[in-house]
Amino acid sequence: MNQELLGFVVLTFLGGVLSLILCIYAYLNIKNTPGGKYYILATLMASFFTFSYGFELLSYELEQIKFWLRMEYLALPFIPVFILLMCLDYVGKKLNRIFTFVLFGLPFVTITLHLTNDFHHLYYSSVSLKIDSPYPIVELEPGLGFVVHSVFLYGVVAASVVVLLLELRTLSTKLKQQILLMVTGVLIPIIASVFYITGLSPNGVDIGPVSMCFSFVFHGIALLSYKMFDITPIARERIFESIDEGVLVLNQSNVIVDYNQAMINVLPGLKPNYIGQKLHTINDIDSTFLSLAMNETETDYHYTNEGISHYYQVKFTSVLNSKNILIGKIITFTDVTKRVALEEQLKRLASTDGLTNIYNRTYFVKSAEEYLNKGVSISVIMFDIDHFKKVNDTYGHASGDAVLCNVVEIVKSCLREEDLFGRFGGEEFLICLSGTIDEAMNVAHSIKDMIQNMPTLVGGHCISLTSSFGVTNTAHIEGEISVQALISQADQALYAAKENGRNCVMSFKQSVEVS
Repeated sequence: MNQELLGFVVLTFLGGVLSLILCIYAYLNIKNTPGGKYYILATLMASFFTFSYGFELLSYELEQIKFWLRMEYLALPFIPVFILLMCLDYVGKKLNRIFTFVLFGLPFVTITLHLTNDFHHLYYSSVSLKIDSPYPIVELEPGLGFVVHSVFLYGVVAASVVVLLLELRTLSTKLKQQILLMVTGVLIPIIASVFYITGLSPNGVDIGPVSMCFSFVFHGIALLSYKMFDITPIARERIFESIDEGVLVLNQSNVIVDYNQAMINVLPGLKPNYIGQKLHTINDIDSTFLSLAMNETETDYHYTNEGISHYYQVKFTSVLNSKNILIGKIITFTDVTKRVALEEQLKRLASTDGLTNIYNRTYFVKSAEEYLNKGVSISVIMFDIDHFKKVNDTYGHASGDAVLCNVVEIVKSCLREEDLFGRFGGEEFLICLSGTIDEAMNVAHSIKDMIQNMPTLVGGHCISLTSSFGVTNTAHIEGEISVQALISQADQALYAAKENGRNCVMSFKQSVEVS
């Protein structure tokens, strides 16, 4: 074998081996890092392409060369695609669907044109062996398809290089060295292929695949020495923007320095042009938020947007320079809406009756005591449904439950928002409301009449109901006033109402007079 050709073959296979080793290493170690999966695919395609070109160089007949040429093109069109995707993912950027479709669509068109070239000669106008070469080398006359493919290949690689170089401005020295090594590794085979296209390569050998050996040496250095995918310059969007918490950065003068995307959920009116402005000069920021941020109050921040409540836990972190001088602060907003909702739900479960969703006995008494401590005149109404056991025995407990729920809805329609309403037990209910005894008696009469005049329809049965009421007021208490004393008096009045024939309302004072 010609010594020159042997050197090219050795370098080509060496490049393929290095590429394959890096592919395996990447799969085992960095497949889940930014850019890692595309690096694996790029090195795999490069290995396949390089080995195929090595076998092309070892071929002596035109048909053998054409076979390996077809093999090369199963991988070659995708190499720049995966390199670009690797670079984009490496710096934390993504392509939209249209560009992705084009990016993968053109390689498939290239492969199709290349495999069917014998029928249309759109990719190569002619394929033959060079007559002036000391060893068999194919001579290709490019067609329109080859030109389009070349423009696409160099354009995509150029875009990859630009993506990487744009990151240099904001990176540390070590990260800049990573980027430059990656750029060098990408450019070496491209520069080498330019020599081939312009006819400057030795005896027409495509030194692009041959140079893969040197290209992957640079990749290997970046991968092993500089931990290329371990210390990724993921860019601000990959770190700052991926934080779930809203982050607002202020300097020592409360000027907005930066914020992340999640912060817009906290302050929907936040805009990029607010960066550089003092917080208190921005009209879109509400006074509650402003006071919280300026006074560094670590508390829960609540706001309502389109009728939906949001809760955030606020934390402040001081930003110090190398001399421990305060230069600003970071305000972090952690969304605790679900936690608050869960706490409210647990509180509601602990305070409400499971069937009727009104206050249970314990919480009613506690709330009534708070009401009583306000120092206003209050009344307590106790009522129950007459002959409710008969409803359960006749129609079943499910129907009885439905009756209780219907009665609760009737009572709610007669009460004010500030009035307390709870289930005392079974079919007995309690109401606590401010005002005079006469006002409470009127409410009780209204409820009694509505219950009597609004039969409950359950399971096809129309169930008519009556109810009895006992009413008392703080004015009727002699000595120390307490909720338990009021409930006891209301219970005594309810008992008198039942003794009086049921379906009536009696006050404690009336019950005393009757007895």
